[in-house]
Amino acid sequence: MRSRWFIWILPVVCSMSARVAGAVDRYERAKVVPTATGFKVKMVLRPESFKKVWIGLGATKTTPAMIKAAQPIADAMNDNGRDPKRALASGHAKGYLRFQLKEPVVITAPSGSAQKFEFAVEYGKDNDLKPGDVVDLVTAWPRRMYPGDTYHHVFGMYDSPTHSNDKNALLTLPEPTKKKDAAAAKEAPKEKEPEKPAEVSKAAAQP
Repeated sequence: MRSRWFIWILPVVCSMSARVAGAVDRYERAKVVPTATGFKVKMVLRPESFKKVWIGLGATKTTPAMIKAAQPIADAMNDNGRDPKRALASGHAKGYLRFQLKEPVVITAPSGSAQKFEFAVEYGKDNDLKPGDVVDLVTAWPRRMYPGDTYHHVFGMYDSPTHSNDKNALLTLPEPTKKKDAAAAKEAPKEKEPEKPAEVSKAAAQP
């Protein structure tokens, strides 16, 4: 009897484990659109098990200096094998993120559902971003399963701790519309003013 219960429970447990393993909190359909002084990022969040997510724009590539500076922070966090890239993606370690939202986004959509989200960035305001830059859209999802849990699931980091070179995470920053409008106005040909009819002198008009 005991062996029968074991045989019946085992596939159920395996099925549940597979479902959990295959569930990846992520984002989809990210795009960037210009605004008057910067740009706006639109995206669709796809939560599975996490309740919050940090969102930032990254440098697309880590450097040895970044990793070295982040390692002590990762060691203190004890975040999934003390990985410095997770510390960089979450913003706990500085250097990789060129911009990050000041607060994490709270997930309100049910697991497996879509949650639309967008945020605006102004060039030069708390960032060194400029038109033409290529950045990666980085999300770091804090787990918080128990007090002191510092694990962050990372999705969208181009130089990721688990996979790299996902071009779907890359965004090319656009020219602001204000600059475009100014350039268009400068290049537009000026309309010629209509010529005034020649004035006829009173002397010439007299018969």
